[in-house]
Amino acid sequence: IHIGGTYGDYAETAKRWIAGFNRVSPEVRRHTTVENDDDRSGWCIGDLMRVHEQTGVPLVFDFHHWKFRNTMPMEYALDKALSTWPDDMIPKTHYSESRLGPKTRPEAHSDYVVGPIPNLFDRQYDVMIEAKCKDLALMQYIAESKKLENTGVQVA
Repeated sequence: IHIGGTYGDYAETAKRWIAGFNRVSPEVRRHTTVENDDDRSGWCIGDLMRVHEQTGVPLVFDFHHWKFRNTMPMEYALDKALSTWPDDMIPKTHYSESRLGPKTRPEAHSDYVVGPIPNLFDRQYDVMIEAKCKDLALMQYIAESKKLENTGVQVA
C-alpha cells in the first residue's frame, strides 16, 4: 500500500500511520507492505525506512515511482528496500513504464512494458509488472524476451 499524503509533516503522518498499523491484527500486519511514491510530497524509500524501523513492515521498491521521486541512487534505494524483507521471504518490487501521449502525465502507467526490467544484485526478488493490460503485458514481455534470447541478446 501507499502510506498516502504527508499533509506537510512526515513525522506526524508517520506517527498516525504507525498507530493505525499497530491497531490492526497481527495477521494483517504480517501481510502489509508499503511502497514508495512518485509524488514530490509523497514517501521515498528514505522516508519509508523510518517507518520500517519502527514497525518492521517490508518496503516494496517501485522502479517507476522512483524515477519521479529519486532522493538516492536507484541501486542504493533498491538495496535498502530489499534489506527490509525477512530472510525467509522473497522481496517484491514493482515495475512499470510511462504511458505515452501528449495529454498524459508521465507518472501514468503504460498498457504494456518494453523493459528491460532491471536485474540488479545477486539477491533474488520478485517483480510485479504494473501495466494497464495486466496479464497480457506480462505475456507480451515474456514473448519479446524470448525473441531477444533467440538473437543472442542476453535477457535477465
